[in-house]
Amino acid sequence: VRLYARELLDHEVSAGERQEALTRAAGAWLGLADRANARLPLGGLGTVRGPATRWPLPEAFVDELLVDARSWFDAECTALTEVIAHVAAADLDDLAWELAESCVNYLQFRSRFEAVVPTHQPALEACVRAGNTMGQAVMLRNLADYSGYVPGGRPAALRNARRSRELFRDLGYAYGEAGAAVLEGDLLQQDGNPAAARELLGEAISVAGRAGNPW
Repeated sequence: VRLYARELLDHEVSAGERQEALTRAAGAWLGLADRANARLPLGGLGTVRGPATRWPLPEAFVDELLVDARSWFDAECTALTEVIAHVAAADLDDLAWELAESCVNYLQFRSRFEAVVPTHQPALEACVRAGNTMGQAVMLRNLADYSGYVPGGRPAALRNARRSRELFRDLGYAYGEAGAAVLEGDLLQQDGNPAAARELLGEAISVAGRAGNPW
């Protein structure tokens, strides 16, 4: 039945219509994930919001679904991972990275580190294909934070943190640059390089101060 339905879809619905339907569905998922994320304790990296369209759902329905945001993420984490994979494959890069970003606080809060790469790597690849600098910067930052917890993952974490900091700087997004610098500095400290760590943390404070956040 599913194969037949797929054949009908391929023949009777245009590629553009399928893309629009996927965009609306993913936008509804993003709106829900955003609202659920806002009900969780704020993670250390903060949340970056991009330009993807959120498709609103009725408030009463949202409140009923998200009465316990952690339980909602527990139940929907696998589905969200699949949605990210679909939108990334469809080159809906903003939706892909923002969906991944909306999940990262939950993944850290629940120590679901095994789900970071499946949510973030497809989104990163979609952003690379699209030349989406903000998406790349955010995904690399989050992957760097995750890799720091993985045995043997610190070299990759440092590369990702450094590249994220450079991309945020190129964008002129001081909040992101400062956060990535703090992350890179922390990794350098763990790696036994306190002098370089202090230099980066000083740079982070300076960048944040210029942006109006004195830290």
